[in-house]
Amino acid sequence: MIVNKKCVKVFFCYIVLFFFSASLFSQQSDARKELEQKVIANGALFKQNLDEANKEIDDLLQQSIKLKDSVLELRILDRKCRYFYAKRDVEKLGVTAEQLKKRSEEYNNIQMQGMAHIYLAETYSINQLYDQSITELETALKVLEKGDDKDIRVFFTKVNALNGFANVYNYIGQPEKAVEKLLEVVESYDKLPDPEDVKRYQYINYSNLANTYILFDPEKAKYYALKSNALKPKGAPDDNIMMTNYFVLGLVCKEEKKTEEALDFFLKSYELSKVNGEVLNLEELYLNLTEVYKKMGDSSQTAFFEGKLKEIRLSTLESKYNSLQKILDKDKETENIKERKIPLWLFYSVGALILLVFGAWIYLFRKKQKTKEIFVTDYEELIEMIRKDDPGFMFAFEKLYPDFSEKLLQIDPSLTKSEIEFCALLKLNLSTKKIAELKFIEIRTVQNKKYRIRKKLNIPQTTDLYNWFSFV
Repeated sequence: MIVNKKCVKVFFCYIVLFFFSASLFSQQSDARKELEQKVIANGALFKQNLDEANKEIDDLLQQSIKLKDSVLELRILDRKCRYFYAKRDVEKLGVTAEQLKKRSEEYNNIQMQGMAHIYLAETYSINQLYDQSITELETALKVLEKGDDKDIRVFFTKVNALNGFANVYNYIGQPEKAVEKLLEVVESYDKLPDPEDVKRYQYINYSNLANTYILFDPEKAKYYALKSNALKPKGAPDDNIMMTNYFVLGLVCKEEKKTEEALDFFLKSYELSKVNGEVLNLEELYLNLTEVYKKMGDSSQTAFFEGKLKEIRLSTLESKYNSLQKILDKDKETENIKERKIPLWLFYSVGALILLVFGAWIYLFRKKQKTKEIFVTDYEELIEMIRKDDPGFMFAFEKLYPDFSEKLLQIDPSLTKSEIEFCALLKLNLSTKKIAELKFIEIRTVQNKKYRIRKKLNIPQTTDLYNWFSFV
């Protein structure tokens, strides 16, 4: 069974922070020693409360620049990138990653150059520019080949690059390939001589696996979430990894119709998000809390989390729009149209996405695979009902296609009401972008819903989804 969940995110290996908490230099001035202790303390705070730690970062950065301490300066810039990554602020992530790239090149720091490319890859992935994301990740690995293979920092950065590839596969709806990359990460533990370091390393990796398996194999997701839980450092408070594990276990319980248990896990994850400020997967958490409370008939809590959901979606869309503008501006400034590395289709897709974000995208449904002829007035009425989230949509739809739901349920009786409604959108030949606009969700959410529907209805990968629904 496939869990009703959108694309997940894979955490970068924050474990790197654990290994470099000791002094980096044998001889330092008192000012440098004091600053490094502040940076170490900030790193510890960062793992528990992102927002509080972030309040100190700009001041620490200025101090490192004043002292001309390149190592600490790059560490702090890297931490800023991690903050914006965790907060899903793609605009500021892109700007800060460019700063990290520039400064690490000036200081000839191979490891941080690799991290800069990994962060830049993430900005492309979030904006659905997957070819550019892969190019950045490949560049990161190429840069890291110049580093010392025995350097543990280089090793962890290579690990993060593999996690980056897993992110891309998750974004494009290929979680099985994402798992392959994550298993490569899991099996690379032999670089770590200390058994305790291995435990901390796998604590994160097993959580990443659980967070990806939940898309297509709930049993394995549960297995790896519990395995990660067992490796949590003794005496340490719950962190962002536990926030993810609780969320995954909640999804498993929800799939198993254990509503009360699912709610308990979701609320644990939600409470942790308030403490540590983590935003990764928070949209999906709000969505599932909304669905659970709605099922339980709690209108007050349903309304509360619906508000939270709309708030985070608006914030994400605004950040993505601003990030796209910067990508376009950067390209115009640095390359001529004929010589640019980014292909011409990128600009059309970016332009389309920008229009989509601001509600101005009008896309004609496909000509090749038409559904049964319907009157324009009926079609427009259905579209308007979708836009308004009118509960009478399926009633109106089934007047035109009276056997639609019944035929789908004959194939898979476990289909939910929301899944059948999504199938209705495909029957109407609505494009991915149009569905995203009408339902006020992200494009990759639609892509992953398509992936799950294809799996549930056993539609071969070689069969066009719209063509298949035209015969239902």
